[in-house]
Amino acid sequence: MPLPNEVAMQKKSYLPILLVQTLFVCAAALAQTPSLARTSFRPGDPAFTLLTMSEAGRVSVRALSSSGVAISLHDRMEGELARSGSEGQQDGRIDITLDKGEYKVRVEGKETVGK
Repeated sequence: MPLPNEVAMQKKSYLPILLVQTLFVCAAALAQTPSLARTSFRPGDPAFTLLTMSEAGRVSVRALSSSGVAISLHDRMEGELARSGSEGQQDGRIDITLDKGEYKVRVEGKETVGK
């Protein structure tokens, strides 16, 4: 049976390994940053943007407006993957797991020029 000091030394030797593993996991999570080609829209602008995923992962796409904007997420092969919100009533939010690649985010809202 090990002495109390030996047990403490054994536990301490595993601590740096766990810290290194945790740092690698955190670094990998930071590398998976999705990016949007455009983040804001005005009336008359093309109503879409491209979402690029450098790695597979979970993302949340959310619209913020004063009047309510619907959003939809599209894949080149599958077509529409998800849709949320209601034009003129409620802003959309999509939470989804995506593979590495490029996706189109469509924005649908009422044009409120001058308001």
